[in-house]
Amino acid sequence: MTSGKTKRLILLFFIFLSCERPDNQTVCDHLQKWDTQLTINPERIRDSLKMIDREVLSGADRAYFDLMKVIVDDKSFVAFTSDSLITSVEDYYRRHEPNSYNHIRSLIYQGIVRYRMGVKDSTVMLPFQEAKKIYSHRGEEDPILGYFIHYYLGEVLIDNQQSPMAKKYLNKALSFAKLSGNKNYEYDAYVELYWCEMIQDHYSEAKSYLDTLQTFTNLSSDDRYTLYNAQSIYYDTQQDYQKALDFKKKQKDLIPYLNHEKEFFRLYYSISERYSDINRPDSAFYYAKLAIDNIQDTSNIFNYLLYENIADAAEKLHDYKTANDYRKTGMGLLEKNIERKTEMQVVALEKKYSLAEAENKALKMKEHNRYLISALVILSLFIVLLYFYISKQKSLGKLKQKQLEAEMQQTMLQHQIAETKALYAVKQSQSQQQMLLIYSTFVKHFADQVHKTTSLAINIRGKNPQIADKLDLQLTENRKNINLLTTHLFSPEKLAELLKLNTIPTFLNHHECLILFMMAEKMGNAQIAALLNTTNDSFKARKSQLKKKISLKAQDSSDLNTLLNLFNG
Repeated sequence: MTSGKTKRLILLFFIFLSCERPDNQTVCDHLQKWDTQLTINPERIRDSLKMIDREVLSGADRAYFDLMKVIVDDKSFVAFTSDSLITSVEDYYRRHEPNSYNHIRSLIYQGIVRYRMGVKDSTVMLPFQEAKKIYSHRGEEDPILGYFIHYYLGEVLIDNQQSPMAKKYLNKALSFAKLSGNKNYEYDAYVELYWCEMIQDHYSEAKSYLDTLQTFTNLSSDDRYTLYNAQSIYYDTQQDYQKALDFKKKQKDLIPYLNHEKEFFRLYYSISERYSDINRPDSAFYYAKLAIDNIQDTSNIFNYLLYENIADAAEKLHDYKTANDYRKTGMGLLEKNIERKTEMQVVALEKKYSLAEAENKALKMKEHNRYLISALVILSLFIVLLYFYISKQKSLGKLKQKQLEAEMQQTMLQHQIAETKALYAVKQSQSQQQMLLIYSTFVKHFADQVHKTTSLAINIRGKNPQIADKLDLQLTENRKNINLLTTHLFSPEKLAELLKLNTIPTFLNHHECLILFMMAEKMGNAQIAALLNTTNDSFKARKSQLKKKISLKAQDSSDLNTLLNLFNG
């Protein structure tokens, strides 16, 4: 323990030497003192930093100040929207103090900031990997730095579906946490190891980590909230739904004592599901309603699942009208969010295309000016030559040269136009593929809802024919709408794009294209029959007729095999 304190003092001595200006010595002393208290009270340090005028600091002091600001923002749960500040800090230390202690810290927090921003590509991993390389090369013995490097390398790998590799880094992080004597870091490492095993369905290993976590004492409310969540998830996988529910209730009891805000609609949704698992629809309905009331992002496309959940609970309570109302609301939200998302994608594509078009115009103008200047130079030379040598032959040669340049310019312009058209075609194809994916999701969900509603109408007709009649009317109206929609969405051209056919099957009508589209998406006969307002037997007969029609009229052998293979699914 004494050796660890000695190392920390040596590190602070080197930080002391980095304070450049004598007139900033007091500020540097404050920064060093606050640096030792970052983990204990980040909010207070954050307030203290606001009292310093950053602009009067030297380069080294400013980099140190900015590094501390990023660290306290992270520990105060500030939402990062840019990595420009920490990138400028890392750039300073790379140029002026490469491979130093603070250079390692700046690399670590560069990776942390990008991770907090939701970046998933290699720009998150690279700073951590470089920090690890410098840390190993220096023989750095500060275990806290080693913990942060390996902990976040493990987290990033888990997010990228590389849990087996992540486990190696997390175990190393756990070793550093134990070496530092920091119980909070040790607790966090065990939590990540637990989730690493759960993701891989290694339940016995996960349970051992869970048992270890339960031995920790003096946990904060946030840490206990995390532990109860882990316990609930584990017992849910073991189908012990009562225990899973008990731990979810313990999470709920901690809500008033949490230090930072959570997405409580997820908690209420989980509690509702647990009540459904133990056949308590009344409580399931109550917490499903709380989940809806606590929705934070109304544009989230998956919000409709909350309405599906409460509708299922209402059905178990035999409140079919309420169930139907919530399903209609959920479907409306889904359609609205799909439409909003589609519009955003279209706008993004239009902006990209407009930008490309503007760049092409600028390039054309630049090229035009270049040729204009060249033409003026040539014309000047021509006038000078004409002044000295009046020659019909040379005049003709100049004219031919101009014609050749004009042809070259025309060729280049045609080439640029062709490239622009090709780029537009690629982007248009990408947009169409995205639209087809959205159509698939929509049709699957709509067909499933039609099937459920039809079954519901049949089941309750004997008990309440009026509700059944209303459901039938709603189904009829929905089918009219889907027929109008499918006429535009499911054409032979769209089918050819989906199945990558060599020729467009113009012998198929839009209903037949819709059937083949749903078969390609692996939808069941019952779903398709419900959407087409027919019985399973009738649909099977229609399916057989469609297969014969394709066998007779498909001209391309490759297309024939592709289409016939759909009937073997």
